[in-house]
Amino acid sequence: MRQVNIKIEEELLDRIDTLANKSGKNRSQYMIDKALEEDIVQDIPDIENNIESESTIKILTDQVDYLKEQLKIKDEQLERSDILLKESLDLKNNLLLTHKQHWWQRIFRSKS
Repeated sequence: MRQVNIKIEEELLDRIDTLANKSGKNRSQYMIDKALEEDIVQDIPDIENNIESESTIKILTDQVDYLKEQLKIKDEQLERSDILLKESLDLKNNLLLTHKQHWWQRIFRSKS
């Protein structure tokens, strides 16, 4: 049985070598090109079926709408955080200014 397998493999390799030589390529390049051609030919009908499928289009549309809504929510959250950050910085600056004013007043009172 093993000898039969080896003979079939040798015949197959010889045939592949012949086809590769006819196309002006080595065995590896010929096999890679054929595999790529088969993948492309098999993928084309799958892609066409997926694109034409109304349910797929509806699902994708729903997903896009959902993502748009999520982006809108994130934008609103960012706006609120920006407002809170600005208010916090304003408060900090006001407190710092008040503290400095009191500090300078104490310095001038102690000199008088």
